[in-house]
Amino acid sequence: MAHLLKSASTLVLAVLVLIQPAAVAKETEERDWIEVSTENFRLFSALNEKESVDLVRQLESFRRVISMVANISDVESPIPTEIYAMRGRKDFLRVGAPKEAGGIFVPGLRSNLIVIRDVPGAEEVPIIVHEYAHFLLADHSRLNYPRWYNEGLAEYVSAPQERPGMFVVGGVQENRVKSMSWFRWLPLRDVIDPQDMQDWSREKRTMFYTSSWALVHYLHHGPMKQSLPEDLGNYIKLLDAGTGNVEAFEDAFDVSVDDIDRDVRRYFGEGESGARMIPGYVLDINDVIPDFAADIREISEDEVSLALGDAALRLGELDEARRWFTIASENPELRAMAEAGIGDTYKFQDDFETSRPYFENALELAPDNPYIQLDVAEYWHDLAEETEDAIERKEYITTARKHYVAAWKIDNTMPETYTMYGATFLMAGENADKAVEMLEQAEAILPSNITIRIRLAEAYAAIGENKKAADEARSVLAWSHGESEAAKRASEIIEDYQENVELANQAD
Repeated sequence: MAHLLKSASTLVLAVLVLIQPAAVAKETEERDWIEVSTENFRLFSALNEKESVDLVRQLESFRRVISMVANISDVESPIPTEIYAMRGRKDFLRVGAPKEAGGIFVPGLRSNLIVIRDVPGAEEVPIIVHEYAHFLLADHSRLNYPRWYNEGLAEYVSAPQERPGMFVVGGVQENRVKSMSWFRWLPLRDVIDPQDMQDWSREKRTMFYTSSWALVHYLHHGPMKQSLPEDLGNYIKLLDAGTGNVEAFEDAFDVSVDDIDRDVRRYFGEGESGARMIPGYVLDINDVIPDFAADIREISEDEVSLALGDAALRLGELDEARRWFTIASENPELRAMAEAGIGDTYKFQDDFETSRPYFENALELAPDNPYIQLDVAEYWHDLAEETEDAIERKEYITTARKHYVAAWKIDNTMPETYTMYGATFLMAGENADKAVEMLEQAEAILPSNITIRIRLAEAYAAIGENKKAADEARSVLAWSHGESEAAKRASEIIEDYQENVELANQAD
């Protein structure tokens, strides 16, 4: 009996332990968050202060280094870059980041977005730096680099290393060196003049990046380094003039492609062992960012929720975004932006009826906020794209344009305003000349953005400027991933242009 009582009491104790409230895990927004801001970056971080400041300092250093190495202007970016440093995989996935990654870079019209998890030592940092390099190169160089140089240079600068008192860029990329040993070398003729890349195998694509990196490294450090700026400039001019890829390279660099292919292989010692001795640029850390300073502040749960909502919205995690925006909407100072955010979550689910009151509330609360005016304009713009009724479409477009103009009057520097306003004139029955005017202004402000470039290519095609359309489409192919929708559309525009040229030649 005593044994039974003891067993029963043990069972009761076990049940009581099971039903005791466990330590409740903190929600993402409930963690201790800080904001670290510099001239070029705004970091929302759940990491500690040292990790957060180190991350921003690394990115500021990289920004400065690429301007020095690539000889581009180090000027203020036309749009901000916002970074979210997450503590742990669960929070990282909750905001909408892909499962297979530890970091992601998403360029945009309004801001660039970087989301990264457990930053210190993360292997994903070079990947993000690679993508950010594309943004800097396209935005500040104003040159239409061919794809091999674009990818090769981004890869070249994407693994900067800090050593005591020094900053090293362009050193050996271990993954690229291993690729040289594991896979068949891709002839530089195929790198400089790639054909049908969409049909390439994964191995061949890998070697395109590896061979592009190797060629860029050789040009920066080999015997041709002194004349590189002039030779590269001449090369771009020849390409822009319509000279073939291989012919332009050989004329500008005064070397045959086959000869430089042989020289690059020798330069890297035909694989892993030789490449370990390849140099990079060694810069004094004091010359890179001598006056680094950052503003640091703790941020409230409401502010964090608004920021996380923005990130989740960008990454398509609409339910989480709505939850975070709802939390932020309880704060009177944040309510307008939160209401617009909630409206967007419904709009992107094609629930225009539910979303409309949120946009109306946001506009009533903050009519002088250009982002609110943009969000409201894009609501009516998207509604116009959805309707099949011509009269309704015209009404919706007229309303959208009214709010685009209102946003422009508040702040006339935002590339998103010019882009989206211009896009309204690409719709059927609208004045495509006006689309060209607006999209050219958008591209002048933010030339790196692929959305602007592909829409400008479509605008040129709409008004019969087919060569300009094809040239713009080629820049899209140079600066975008080959499998993207923009790249596919660009290929279609180029094919249409080439077919028209062939038909014209046959007629002559």
